Amino acid sequence: MYQVHMNIEEIDAQNPNLPADIAVISADSYQDALQKVIDVSSLDLDISLVVWQGAGDLVPDDIREALKMPSQKITRSNFNIASQYKVEPNKAVLLPIAMHEDLQSHFDKMNDKAARFGQTVIDDIHAKALTAHVQELCAAFNAHSDVQEYKRLDRFQTCNVQVFFHRDRHNKFETCRVIRNLEGAGTIFMEEKNIGGVGHGGALCLNSWKEATGWMLRPYDMAFMLPTAKGGIGHTWPSKDLNAALFSSQAQRHFESIDITTAAPIFKPR
Repeated sequence: MYQVHMNIEEIDAQNPNLPADIAVISADSYQDALQKVIDVSSLDLDISLVVWQGAGDLVPDDIREALKMPSQKITRSNFNIASQYKVEPNKAVLLPIAMHEDLQSHFDKMNDKAARFGQTVIDDIHAKALTAHVQELCAAFNAHSDVQEYKRLDRFQTCNVQVFFHRDRHNKFETCRVIRNLEGAGTIFMEEKNIGGVGHGGALCLNSWKEATGWMLRPYDMAFMLPTAKGGIGHTWPSKDLNAALFSSQAQRHFESIDITTAAPIFKPR
């Protein structure tokens, strides 16, 4: 467990303190964003996180509200579900209906799990909204390398009293993790230079938490966690222990994550 009063700043392209291993891009589409992520990855091997600032500007207001609803409905302190699907080469673009069926199955599983606690988490509007955005993202990946597999993870949780910096096993060259925070407090990233050893259960130790700065993703910004030889940047969910002024210690959040695995590596070995 880490101590209170860690310095936390938002990831912002205009921030002069932004660390060297975090890059910020702007883009008008998922296709454009992915191309810029690939370009950044090729030019600078030290970058392990690329943040698409303003990604939420492409999401209509009604869809944004629909995406936020589940975290307002659920009352459990922590609920998550992961689903994995295999997508045939080129089908991500040519047959989006098949992908819709996969994602609808994912949402059905979420509701089945939540039903045991007397709740309905996902409604049709929410499911359709997320489906459309995942389709666009997978289509962008597919344009560079046929999508073979993607795994979707949703988490609904409150800010716990535990702080658990970790990596997401995204250090394979063919894998990229894309994350977005839809509601509540943002994901906090820790740059590589502050990360020491790996403790029990994969928890990352900080070299000096007193001097460390945690970098927080803005709501609806999209973060691409890149594969690196070192294992990439560490991250955690917010907690009361961090005592950050940028979010409420009682905040719930809805965190979504997508792992993309391709037939041929999109990113060059780094």
